[in-house]
Order: sequence, then structure tokens, then C-alpha cells
Amino acid sequence: MELNKAMVRLLSKHKIVMVSSASKDGKPNASLKGIVEVLPEKGIIYFLDLYSQKTRNNLLENPQVSISIADIDGFEGYQFKGVVELMNDGEMFKKYIKRWERQRTVLLIERMIKNVQKGSSHGRHELFLPEPKYLVKVRVTEIYDLLPHSGSQSNNKKKT
Repeated sequence: MELNKAMVRLLSKHKIVMVSSASKDGKPNASLKGIVEVLPEKGIIYFLDLYSQKTRNNLLENPQVSISIADIDGFEGYQFKGVVELMNDGEMFKKYIKRWERQRTVLLIERMIKNVQKGSSHGRHELFLPEPKYLVKVRVTEIYDLLPHSGSQSNNKKKT
């Protein structure tokens, strides 16, 4: 399922999404994850999982996932549902680990600059994040626009 320009722009702008998974018995889990790549024409979203606990266990039992992102200021948001593939080795994994390291460095520098400008810091930042344990490839199968459209009675769903 193809992602449109607005979806890609939002994912690129924020880079952090809420990923929801469920165990085989239906127990839900929601966790923040960092997007490392979006392939809009192929309907694929990649993210790295750093903690490798509940999300990984859920995805091994139940490969269905939901990714949610919203921008309050821009009044837009989307939910992407799909099927996952987990990778913890190989060229793709190494490629995205390097990309994540660059992104983490940029985020850390940006946060440090903001902290200096504000004259304060909460002491927590990207430097303390653990190394990624695995790469998750999500093949998007459904997309929901999280905001209602004027005059629309539908649930704003697209499906493959």
C-alpha cells in the first residue's frame, strides 16, 4: 500500500512514532520507536527496537502491528497497520544501525543546543539509549486518517 506525500512528510518530520503490538492472547503493548526509513511506493516503514522486550516478544507471537503518528500543531495524523519482519543481522540491519547512529547524534546535538538556549536540562537524552537489538520492517496493509474530514461519515480507511 502506497503512502502519500503528507504521510511521508509527517513521518520524516517527527521520526518518533507510537508502535502498538499484541501478544497471541491479545494483551496490548504500546511503545515509542524511532523511524529509520520510509519507502512510500512500496508501503514499507522501518524502525529499530532498542529495548527488545515486550514489542519483540509480541511480534514473534503475533506479527501484526499498528503505528500511530500525530501532529497537533498541523492538525493531522495517521495510523498504519501492517505485518512485520524482524531482522537482527545482515546488510539491511547494518545499514540502518549506521543511519540510526547518525540520527541519534543529530538529535543529541539539537537537544543540547536547545538546553543551552533555555539554560536548563532534564539530564536525560539520546546518549543514554541502548544499542538497537533488531530492525523491524513493516509492510503497511491499512491506513487510517486519524482526523475527521468535513462532511465525511466514513472512518477514513484505506486497505490493500
